[in-house]
Amino acid sequence: MVFRRKKEKKVKEEPARERISKPQPAEFLVAVNELHEFVLSAKGKIRNYDARGKFVIANNGFRDKIWGISVEIESTNIEGLENLIKIDELNPGDKIERNYTITKKKKLPIELELSIDTTPEQEEQGIAVVYGTDQSVKLQVRIRNNSEAKINEIVFRKEFPHANFISTNFSADAGTVNNYSNEIEWNISDLNPNTEAKLLIEGKVRSEDKEKLDLGSANLSFKAGENLAAVKIKSMESLVKNLFYIQKDEREEEPNIWDCKVIIENISEFPIKIMKLVVKESDNGKRVLDIEPDKILNPGEKFESNVWTVKSEKIPTFHKEAHISVVPIKKIAVLGNGTIEKLTLPVTSVQIKKEFVPNTVGSYRITPIDTNIEIINEGATRIKSLIIKDTIPSDFKPPKQEDIEVILGNKKGKEGITIRLEPNDYNPQSEHKLYIEILDIKRSFGTEFSSNKKMKVNYRMQAWKPKEEYSPYSGDIEVTLSTVEIGPRLTVRIPQEKLPKINVKHLRRKLTVGKSVIPGHEKGEYIITLIFRNRGNTVLKNIELIDKLPKDFSFISGNIEPQEETIDDGKILKFKFNEIRPDDEIRIEYMIRGTGEYKPEDAEILYK
Repeated sequence: MVFRRKKEKKVKEEPARERISKPQPAEFLVAVNELHEFVLSAKGKIRNYDARGKFVIANNGFRDKIWGISVEIESTNIEGLENLIKIDELNPGDKIERNYTITKKKKLPIELELSIDTTPEQEEQGIAVVYGTDQSVKLQVRIRNNSEAKINEIVFRKEFPHANFISTNFSADAGTVNNYSNEIEWNISDLNPNTEAKLLIEGKVRSEDKEKLDLGSANLSFKAGENLAAVKIKSMESLVKNLFYIQKDEREEEPNIWDCKVIIENISEFPIKIMKLVVKESDNGKRVLDIEPDKILNPGEKFESNVWTVKSEKIPTFHKEAHISVVPIKKIAVLGNGTIEKLTLPVTSVQIKKEFVPNTVGSYRITPIDTNIEIINEGATRIKSLIIKDTIPSDFKPPKQEDIEVILGNKKGKEGITIRLEPNDYNPQSEHKLYIEILDIKRSFGTEFSSNKKMKVNYRMQAWKPKEEYSPYSGDIEVTLSTVEIGPRLTVRIPQEKLPKINVKHLRRKLTVGKSVIPGHEKGEYIITLIFRNRGNTVLKNIELIDKLPKDFSFISGNIEPQEETIDDGKILKFKFNEIRPDDEIRIEYMIRGTGEYKPEDAEILYK
């Protein structure tokens, strides 16, 4: 029988239409998503580190199921995920998810360190700031890729409390930097293995807190690929519908000679991969085809092998083996997201107090005055060394070195304290500068000058016949110090308007002392009145009015109770007063009784 081809009708050619693009193949997704969350100190030390992942197999197709799924996983130090995962079938829209944790984490693939210098003009790097002053600082951010794989999409964000930090300049040797109102964002697209990048931020800081300066926290995020994942896909196989057949054509002019070839059509919605084809003759097992095409077929595509020839009177039959699998879309991502603890700097804050006791003296008199100085550490740094520069005004005689006492807490300084006067004399006609220098406070006192501690300096000088027209007298004082936590050298002064003053008054004592004696109602009784009047311009302190009683008389009653003291010829009555101010008058009335005659001329009053 001869089959003839029908004559094709001529079809009228139509105008060309817009080409319709082929639909994209459906997705057979195999995903590994790992998240590394961490907390770092500003120096890069790991405070907390948690790593976990999710393994996902998903049929994202619309009509075809996938079956016979087998995934071999290579992993170490994880929990929650077996090394061989088998799934019978996945219908369109189905997925399998497995969560796992990474139990033994290696060090972070990325290293970060913040380094600040509060003394950029000095050789030594400073870490402390001074309270209430604007000062320049430099902040360096160093990011290093410690892994053997490239790290991508590195984003470093650093916030700055606006009141505490104002950036003035920034530069980076890699990536781009964006400067927002209170945040700097540094983006690095990729960082090669074992390389690092640096960002330098320059600005000014000001601390209104006496203990610490808060420069805000930071955030670091990055992405990496399969090389840094704890879970790796070693091999994977799966099946989907396809059309596999062998075409057998007997030659027209050579009967019993067959030209054969394998044809595979991808009739699914997924791409498939032909990895190996083996065809054997059924009757003798002769291998006629053994190839590894390593060929990917998208939906609708087909594969044809080379032709092989078989000589047979019968229609040849074959045994075939095909290794075909769905081509998965592998998405392996390692995400890192970390917080860098707040960057805080210790603050140096020192207060000085100074007082004179007494703070008022009489003119043209020699009067001792105690000078008391307090240096209070109100900050968080430890004071390492200091120099006190005190001023002793003219008309005041300086103390001797051995009479100057320096105390830290409750410990007196023993060694390493240098005291000197300029000029080096005790002439009260000249102003003097008193220097007290302590280069190693811990060695001198056996303790540190730490937060909230006080150092006291006490000495006695003498007002040397000062004149009222030069009043008030004062003495400047300043303290220059350095701290254990390196920072700017600090000089502290008491403002002129707050310096203690020594007032000089032309004080002269003028007083009136009187006594009256009146007989009482009964024989031997007498009413005594003592009067003391301060007519001067100075306060009289520690006053004792003293009256004598004859031997045969005793104190009966009075408006003020005296202290009595027995003497050979009678008694002494003492009336004591702490102070009597100018223009004040003291009046004491009391009754005595005795035998014999009380002669007023025998009575007397004493002022002590």
